[in-house]
Formats: sequence, C-alpha cells, structure tokens
Amino acid sequence: MKKYLFLLIVLVLFFSCENDTSSPDEDQSVDIKLDGFIQKGPFITGSEITIQELNSSLVPNGDIYKVTTEDNFGSFTLEAHIPSKYLEIISTGFYYNEVTGELSDANLTLRTIVEKSDTLSCNVNVLTSLAKKRIVYLFQNENKTFEEAQLQAQDEILSIFNINEENVIDFHEMDISSEEENNGILLALSAILQGSNTVSELSLLVSTIVEDIKEDGILDDQDAKTEIIENAKYLSLLDVRNNVETYYQSLGLALTVPDFESYVRNLWVNTPPTCNISKLESEIIVFDMFNPIDTLSVFNNDTLYMGSEIDIQVLAEDNDGYITKVETYLNDCLIDDTSFGSFSWVITDTTKSNIIKVIAYDDDGETCADSMNFMLHGTTWKEVGINPSNDSRIYGCSYDNKLWIKTRYTKDLWYSEDCNTWVKTSSNVPWDDHTFEMLSFKDTLWAFDNSVVYNSIDGITWNTLPSSISWSWSSFSTVVYDGKIWLCDGSTGKLWNSIDGINWNFITIIADDTTISPKLFVFNNKLWFTKGYSIMNSTNGISWNSMSDLSVVPKDNFGSNLCANNDKIYYMDINYNLWSSEDGDFWIKEDISFASVFSKQCFLEHKNKIIGLEQSTVFELKKYFD
Repeated sequence: MKKYLFLLIVLVLFFSCENDTSSPDEDQSVDIKLDGFIQKGPFITGSEITIQELNSSLVPNGDIYKVTTEDNFGSFTLEAHIPSKYLEIISTGFYYNEVTGELSDANLTLRTIVEKSDTLSCNVNVLTSLAKKRIVYLFQNENKTFEEAQLQAQDEILSIFNINEENVIDFHEMDISSEEENNGILLALSAILQGSNTVSELSLLVSTIVEDIKEDGILDDQDAKTEIIENAKYLSLLDVRNNVETYYQSLGLALTVPDFESYVRNLWVNTPPTCNISKLESEIIVFDMFNPIDTLSVFNNDTLYMGSEIDIQVLAEDNDGYITKVETYLNDCLIDDTSFGSFSWVITDTTKSNIIKVIAYDDDGETCADSMNFMLHGTTWKEVGINPSNDSRIYGCSYDNKLWIKTRYTKDLWYSEDCNTWVKTSSNVPWDDHTFEMLSFKDTLWAFDNSVVYNSIDGITWNTLPSSISWSWSSFSTVVYDGKIWLCDGSTGKLWNSIDGINWNFITIIADDTTISPKLFVFNNKLWFTKGYSIMNSTNGISWNSMSDLSVVPKDNFGSNLCANNDKIYYMDINYNLWSSEDGDFWIKEDISFASVFSKQCFLEHKNKIIGLEQSTVFELKKYFD
C-alpha cells in the first residue's frame, strides 16, 4: 500500500512540473503603469501604439496591448497586468518635423525594447529604434544581460555620430521637450537623420543603419555614412531650435532647447559664412565729352563725395547652408538689413573719415564681418555776409588777413575780416572803372589796370608805378609765383614776370586762343594757366605741360571763376555748377547747392576757403568736415 502511495505522489509531482510553463523571468502577479512620449518630433494625437510582451529570449509571445497618443506632445499611458519581463513598444503616426517646422506628410514607425518594472516611464524615439535589434543580438548571441546589451548598443550608436560622452542617460529616458543637457543629443541626431528626407527616405536610412550595425555595432554602409555627414553639413541649426521652441510654445510649454548644436558640429565642423565688401564706389560726372560718367572706387583709394549715391556690393556665402541676412553699417549706424548683396544710399554724413561695415549671418546663426575705411569730401555754400558794393562785376583779393573788393563801375574799395562787416577804405582809387586785377605781393596790396601798376600798404594811399610793358585792359591775368608777379596779356598771349612790378621780363607766348579771358593761378607748387578750354602747367613759365580738354565746359567766363584751394582746383561754370580737380586733368562735378547766382562775379581764395561774391551776398564754399 505504501508503495502505491509513493508512486501516486511522484506522478502528481511529475505532471504538475510538466504543465508549469512559467519562466523564472516572468511574474504573473504584477500590475504595471507604463507611460512616456513618442517623439521624432512629437507624434500627434491619436497615433497608434502597440505594446507586445517578449519572452525570456526577447521574442514576442503573442500578447499585445494597444493604446494611442493622448495629445500633441506624443504622450501615452498603459495600466495593465503584464506578466512578461520584457516589452517592445511600437508606434506609428504623423509627427512634427523639427527641420521643416511642419507636420510630416506620412506615417513613421518607431520602436523600443525595455525591461519591465512596476512603474515604467519609457520614451520611444529614433535612437531607441536604432538600438533595438543590436540589443536583441547582444542579448541572444553574446550572452549579455539586458542592461549590458542596452549600454553597449547605446555607446556604439553614439560613436557613429562622433559622440563619446560619459554618463549619457538611456535612450528611452531622453525627451526633446526637456531642457536637461543630454536631451540635446536626441534632438541633434533626430534632426541629422531627418535632414531634407521625406518620411520614406528617413525610414529607409534608419532601417539601413539598424541592419548594418546589428551584428558588430559598426556602420559600414558608405552611402548611409555620407548621407549622415551631408545632412549635418546643411542642417539649419537656427531653424531647428526656433521650430522646436515655437512648436512647444504653441502647446503651452515655454521651452529653451538645450545645446544640440555642438553635437551636430562634432559630426560636421560648421564653417562660418564668408563675407567681404567687393565694391564701394560712386559714379560722378567728369570733364570729358567722350566719357561723361566715371567711377570713384574706395579700392582705388579714391575720395568719395558727400551727396553722391554710393553703391556697395557684398559677397557673402555659406558652404554648409545659406545666408539669412546681411547688415550694413555706416559709422556703427545700421543703414540696411534687407538686401543680400547690393545696396545704394546717398551719403549725407558729415564725417570726413568713415567706416562701412557689413555683417553676414548664416542659417546656423554664425556671423562673418568685413569693414572698410573711406575718406569723404564734401562742399557746400554757406552765406556769410552781405556784399557792400551791390554791383554785378566784382574783383578782389586776400591781403593782410582781410578780403578786399572793388567793383567795376565805382572807385570804392572795401575790406572785411569776416566777410560780413565791411570797411570802406577809399572812394577814389586811382585806376579807372573797368577790368583790373588785385593781388598781395611782398606785404603790399597791388592793383593792375590798363598797362598801369599800383600798390598800397593800407589801401588808402596808392603809388603809381611806371611799367616797361603794356597789355590789354579787357583781357589779362596776374598771379604771384616763385617770388615774382606774373602777367599774361590775353590779347597777345604774351607772358611776363617781374620782381618789382616795374621791370618786366618777357618769358614766352602761351595763349593761342584769346576768345576767352586767360587765368593764371598757382597749384601744387606750379604755375598754371587756362588757355582757351585747356589747362596747362609749368615749373618755370617756359616749358608747359598740357592737361585735359575742357571743351565741354559752358563757354562763358571760364577763367574768372577759377581758383585753387589747398588740394583742389575749383571752377564754377555759367550754370553755377562747381567742378573740382586734384590734378588739373581729371575733373568731377560736385553735387552741391548754390544759394544764389554767381555769373560773372568774383570767385577767389581767402583764409583757406573759396569765397563767392555775387551782387548782394557773400558766400563761403566750405568743406563740410572742416
């Protein structure tokens, strides 16, 4: 009897063990709560999620649970009694594309594999998708624990993207809606994989990487490696940051995206944009009938002119993206930020030395700047006083730090120290009331009339000097040069000089066109002479160098309205336009406003400025930066 009872017990125990299929890795008594986010960008509300149980070999056992995302954050929750120790989470849906800033136009599938706990937060993203098959391979074939397989797979994937940081959180803990530092890794790699890919192209890239690294953890596929580099190269980091922050802001979350840019640059060293000013110039009118327009360029060390339209050309490029904005500054003042290469503006600044600066911004927020200094010349007429003579034909000169004037039709002589307060020194000068010349020579005021020379110390008492020559009363010119008085007779073209105004030396005949009054003046330590509509100069008065053809100038009173001041020769034509030249050959028409009519009146130098005297007013031609 005891024998049979023993056998019965053995059989009961045998069949009990035979029917028990439970695994030591499975717990049939555990209820769990599972939640997390599905993110590529975030999956939208209603995206499908399948959670399937895995057995101890990480193979699906057929038991599944289905939920959907609950909002546009991509969040989900599952509360269930799940006996299996391991789970795979698979989600399919539309997502917010962080690169384009728009929703995807097709469904994407992401997945992860996790070890179960009573309360489990588990996010699903592209990194968990990349790691899933590698984890399974290590667990099944290399005798790794689940934790060891997970850590190794993560390290290998990060290495593919040249990220070698320690203490990186698990992929399924990463969340792009969190500001913690490691979450920048997820955003960076998610954006790199997305690039300019469509959803199908992204799926192909992810699956290619998954299959390639499954057995050895190394990405060998050259096309996939090249695509990753190119995507990083042309990724707009600024757009990605703005898109993500804007999207979450629209959901009510004020998010500052953590640094993800550095992880992109670890893979592809971002090249800042290049930026340089390739043109900074203005067009001007020149004294040349065959070429009425010429160009001044800062690159040629030319001086630009106030009132001119300045053209700037900027070359800005970005090898790994595109230029988003070019800012143009004049003397640290922003004058343009809407153009991307060409810009024009009229200079109205009153600074002689100027700095133009441009800053180019690329799509990654990188900048590059270029700047250039340029000199600016500008003139303007300023009314400084009243002309006391109130006449239409005025002559004068600068002497004893005063401006002296006399009209053609009176014998009144005036002087002024400020061109406003005038003193009449005489009402009966000894020369006749027609064409004459006045100049300062050897600390004495001189006047030249019809073949007669006069001088005076005070402008009141005049000495009449005998002269060894005669000249036309209606057409002649005088100037002081090389310690001598020089005189040219416009009717004969003869040139003389004298050291005392009495004894004159004949030099040469230089004027072959006497239809226009001649003009002698001194500029750059040379003697200059206008002959008809040409200009020539000489260092000795004997040998003359011809300069430019001035035949385009209005043919009236050329000589009388011409004088030199410091570094330029100035001429005012009959149309009241001011022309200037730095060498007597190349002339420009200055863009200035005349306050009144100057035709046939005095145009001379006094106290380092050009003075214009018209019938009732005295004007000063002043460089605006003086």
